[in-house]
Amino acid sequence: MKKYLYLLSTISASLIIGCGDNSSVSDQDYSYDTSSIFGYSQNVTYKNYIVKAVDDPIIHATVTATNCETSEEIGDGEYLLKKCVAKPLYIEIKDGEIKDKNVTQTSPLLLNVSKTGKDDDFIVTPLTTILANASDEDINNLADKLGVSKEDLFDATNKKVKNLLPKVNSIIIASNSGGAITNKMKFLEVVKNEVINKIDSNGSLNVKNVLKDVKKKSMNKPQLFGLVIMDDPDINNDDPLKSLSSLQNSNKVKLYGLVFDKSFEANISIKDLDDTNKTFDNIKATSDKNGAWSLTIDENKTKGSLYYTIMNEDNLLQLTAVKDNNSSIKLTSTITTKKLKSLIQQSKLISPTKEKNLIISNITTAQDAILDEKGALNSKSYENNLSELRVYYQDKVVKAAAVIKSVIDENASINDNNANDTYELVKNSISNVDNANLDINTSVVDYNSTSLEDNITNDTILSHQLNDISNKKVENSDQEQKDKFQEMAKNSGYVFYRLLAYYKENKPKTDENFVREYTKIIVYPSHYKTKTCYLENNSTDDWNCDKSKIIENNSNFSSGAYEVNKDNHTIINYSLDFNSSYHVNQLNKNYDYYGVIKSETDSISGKVTTEPMILVNSYDVVDALRRLPKEDNNTFNELKNEVKPYDKKSDINYALNRWIKDFIDNVDSYFDNDKN
Repeated sequence: MKKYLYLLSTISASLIIGCGDNSSVSDQDYSYDTSSIFGYSQNVTYKNYIVKAVDDPIIHATVTATNCETSEEIGDGEYLLKKCVAKPLYIEIKDGEIKDKNVTQTSPLLLNVSKTGKDDDFIVTPLTTILANASDEDINNLADKLGVSKEDLFDATNKKVKNLLPKVNSIIIASNSGGAITNKMKFLEVVKNEVINKIDSNGSLNVKNVLKDVKKKSMNKPQLFGLVIMDDPDINNDDPLKSLSSLQNSNKVKLYGLVFDKSFEANISIKDLDDTNKTFDNIKATSDKNGAWSLTIDENKTKGSLYYTIMNEDNLLQLTAVKDNNSSIKLTSTITTKKLKSLIQQSKLISPTKEKNLIISNITTAQDAILDEKGALNSKSYENNLSELRVYYQDKVVKAAAVIKSVIDENASINDNNANDTYELVKNSISNVDNANLDINTSVVDYNSTSLEDNITNDTILSHQLNDISNKKVENSDQEQKDKFQEMAKNSGYVFYRLLAYYKENKPKTDENFVREYTKIIVYPSHYKTKTCYLENNSTDDWNCDKSKIIENNSNFSSGAYEVNKDNHTIINYSLDFNSSYHVNQLNKNYDYYGVIKSETDSISGKVTTEPMILVNSYDVVDALRRLPKEDNNTFNELKNEVKPYDKKSDINYALNRWIKDFIDNVDSYFDNDKN
């Protein structure tokens, strides 16, 4: 706790005393007009747009679009996009149902507006979905093959196009219902290619053959877009949606999952972590050589049954995969019954597309083992602790997962006589479990290669699983997340500061190469304005700043966040994870801190990365960081030592956030009334 009190005393000194060299507490060189900040602007012109969601009409869906704030259902598959600051770039249709077909639209539909040449009355269909990232050549080839115009492909009135929609949609829905699809755009590209190759000039398409080939491609290279693992559905080609209706409305629940990342045959079982006396011996499965497995759950409403437990109890279930003929290879993953119940109420087919923890991997095993060691592997504390683990300790999770990977992939020797399997190995490798550092001892195996960690973070499926922070927000609607983020922005005056500290890469870790940095972020209706400033070595002079940057803000707040489309294939999403505030009585002033998650998805490669960051709403804190070495050199040295073990700026982020978070957690106690 010592170092945090040092920093607090520094902040209090700079805020309360306000003296010494360069003691300014404002950012005078970077002014803004508060009348034009989002939420207060009187000069922004908004426009509404009509959108139709069509297979047959898709009703009761959620429609989101870049540049637009909200949407409203106004008719038979017709929606109104509201408060748009510009024409949408992408439009997405989520959930809903296909009218009169008894089919839930479990897979989102997309429209890349730039492909249409239209300025209003947009139509989103399964065909526009597979063409969302298509080249002009592919679009023209499909149009020529069907004997229709390019414009017809983005409409739903041409008979050939209209007849094609349910077939394409059934391929998308069936694949998503039973697949670990992590790279949506790559998956849609494969479907697009199969459709173009197999369709004839009459628009005839064999859905089952396309599904079979899509599944085959996923089996050959699961990192491409995931793994389609569902049983081959009995598709009626003349009415494929009727076949999907039968699948979706079965009287049995089916879980589809994976053992990953080096797929192998394993025995799958499930147990209740909150009631160790409860066993589900009749619910077992064996994965195939690709790691694919499925579990069928009868709708048995008898108390004690798995179905009853899911639908009526708030428990934590653990999936266990033990390698066939080698019980020392043990992987686990956990799922809350609350999440499963929510998914079952949407569909009887549940796959990693909807619940990433159905992938039993070295990542989920590492997470389970760490939480188990922390005593947090139970339904009451699981979701919050898992979120914290993913946000602030991702580097530790990856290191623990690499320990498992070294045993499975490289047959590394286990240097721990107390570990009977890979799960126990990770538990035994953890030290300082109650300390912010949470050390992982990699000497428990013959493991000395960071390439294993890189293999994990660069893997398409594992990176999605590693960066999934949605569990904590299961009960929060999109609107609730939006409200939280907007309230945060309003409270801060739409101005935020982000602090960093690091040593220059590829330089000796000396005082001369130590850098403190802050970025000021101002949120405007149509863009962000950012400015980054630096201090090197032990300086307490004024910050040296880069030129301001403008970042286009295509905001739809679909998950309580700003979404920015960069280079036409990267989506950047910001969401609020937590907020904390303390009041300084001496100044009668509040200081607010926000934990914000930046999630970046590349729609081409499918790779998802998250970057948790701490934002503050006052330049006072920035100024305290500047004054730190002069006013409290001990705390300054503590800060340098915190980041010294890391070679890359990106790796430092988790360590620094842990340090700042711990500091925030103890702010209130420093400003108790009995202290100066």
